[in-house]
Amino acid sequence: ERRLTRSLSRMASEILENDSSGETKNNHGSSSEDQEEMTEDELLERAIQLSLQNWEQQEEVTNESNKMSSTSDASPTLQPPRTLVRSQDSISEAPHVEPANTWVYTWGSGVGISETSSTKRVEKFDQVPIVDVVGNTNCSLALTATGSVYAFGTHDDEGQTMLGTLLLKKIPRLVESLQHVRIVQISVGTTHTACLTSTATCITFGSNEYGELGHGEASVGQHRSTMSAVTFAAPSGGGGSGGNESFSSPSYQVRKISCGRGFTCLLTTMGEVFACGRSTYGVLGSQEGSGPQEGHHQSKMRQVVGLAALPISDIASGRDHTVVVTVSGQCFSWGRNKY
Repeated sequence: ERRLTRSLSRMASEILENDSSGETKNNHGSSSEDQEEMTEDELLERAIQLSLQNWEQQEEVTNESNKMSSTSDASPTLQPPRTLVRSQDSISEAPHVEPANTWVYTWGSGVGISETSSTKRVEKFDQVPIVDVVGNTNCSLALTATGSVYAFGTHDDEGQTMLGTLLLKKIPRLVESLQHVRIVQISVGTTHTACLTSTATCITFGSNEYGELGHGEASVGQHRSTMSAVTFAAPSGGGGSGGNESFSSPSYQVRKISCGRGFTCLLTTMGEVFACGRSTYGVLGSQEGSGPQEGHHQSKMRQVVGLAALPISDIASGRDHTVVVTVSGQCFSWGRNKY
């Protein structure tokens, strides 16, 4: 029992000496003198008090650290919203795209840059921020963040790129004919091109064999037509290409464009769908020309009446068919269904 008391006394003395080590020299001296005057029981009691104080201090530090950690977990760092490439609410204002280094790769046959299955980077675009790329068997077009259009490919017999003999196979060239407007979307068919401007207007150029440019009857059958805005047929007219009356209405603000083989579709900001061009396989969304035979072609934009009661939010076209999505998430399609 006396041995245990001495051990506890030594432990108490060590704790008291450690506690007094952080004090000043004067205080340290007075603490040593006080310890010499204390009995073993007093030393033990004092040591227990200091141990409890140290434990409480450590507990407070631990609790504070846990509290800060939980607060950090509960409030994670918010990530900035992603930049939209194209506004879905309004196309009247050109979208803001942060300039960034973008790399464009091509592969396959006929795209000019690469003629094999292996990918090849288009070095011309390493210093030009590209936001959209479209193409067909003859050419490829790229849209920059500033609204300019570049083209490259094998040939431009129908004026689809507005470059003609200036079109280069491996070096993208700026389409200077479009420099007077800011383009926000491009779409290519087999032999024609449609561009959506920042003022919600659709301009088309290239082959107009079936009226796919929407320029009216005067230029139908031409394989190389000049650039112009599409025209809309009078809403009172029926299907087909009849009727010379056309008009421009501020309500027809174009939101998205989509091209196929010999036809063009567009979606307005009001959710309406219009189409013009070749009516084969029912690609215009009408009963006329539902088979492979050549039917009545439309040289002006006419509304797809079957969708008149359904507000459409998106549209896309393939070679001989078109697919749309409604605001409620329903999907409708028409055209050729071979596969």
